[in-house]
Amino acid sequence: MSTGGNKKTQTINLKGLRDKKIAWVNVTNADRKELAKLKQAYKFSEIDLHDAQSSVSNFHAKINTGEDYLFVVLRFPFYNKNEHTINSTEIDFFVGQNYMVMLQEGKIPALKKLFSDYAKENGKNSHGIDTGIDLFYLIIGSLLDHGFDLLDGISKKSSEAEDLIFARESKRAITSLLELRRSVINIRTITQNYQNILEKFKKMAGKIRIVDRRTPYSAVIEKTKDLWNMIENRKEMIEALYATNESISNYRLNDIMKTLTIFSVIVFPLTLLAAVFGMNTMNSMPFVENPNDFWIIVIIMFVGCMIMLGFFKWKKWV
Repeated sequence: MSTGGNKKTQTINLKGLRDKKIAWVNVTNADRKELAKLKQAYKFSEIDLHDAQSSVSNFHAKINTGEDYLFVVLRFPFYNKNEHTINSTEIDFFVGQNYMVMLQEGKIPALKKLFSDYAKENGKNSHGIDTGIDLFYLIIGSLLDHGFDLLDGISKKSSEAEDLIFARESKRAITSLLELRRSVINIRTITQNYQNILEKFKKMAGKIRIVDRRTPYSAVIEKTKDLWNMIENRKEMIEALYATNESISNYRLNDIMKTLTIFSVIVFPLTLLAAVFGMNTMNSMPFVENPNDFWIIVIIMFVGCMIMLGFFKWKKWV
């Protein structure tokens, strides 16, 4: 195995099973200069190269056929530390019989590690790669595994959000749940077309005679299904937590409203008596000339409050 290239473009030449070389070209943040080199070396079409430019964002998956290659555009999830959520990054693949050109933005650590590990193997081909398709599926499998890791992170954060919910820390809980809902929606949107694109890839590869000798295609498809099922499971779990938090919040709000209502009704006699004795009708006002008028009124107010409180207890409202 040998590596070469500049800072943006790196190439690993894998030794195939029959002593042929399989080129893995990794281009990070491709500019026009890098795309021109690729066109000269591999005769890629102008349309495909335009779609692969770093300044052109493809928000949907696509697959095209060239004369002797397949061009695949896929988006993959990664964790955005600044926004505390899962976002997507585009990766473009040019897959030929003896090469695989990958254009990316360098945002997925698992992909960096995979390329770095192969660069350090010094000629070893531990996965038995013999065609560009073998290499393509190996990379897809690694990216799918990264998706499982992201879902494990979502599960961990879901457990933390559940603890916050039952610890009655509603503000922190709702913030965490909203971030989790956003992450699940994003990863669900990103991955929903994987199976369809991979099935098209296999059919189209046969039409342009890119041989697939040993690719574990069914294993990759099963992995996409497992990923989707896990995403749906996480979605349902977060929705259940959200509903639980909303139920607890509504219960607390109702309890507060109940307390305030009871308080306002209990003090109603106080307000009524204060209003009555505040009227400017001194000649006919009872207790006014009595030396204990203040305490008599206080006792009447207290008795009124006790009557209202007793009524609420009788009705089992408190």
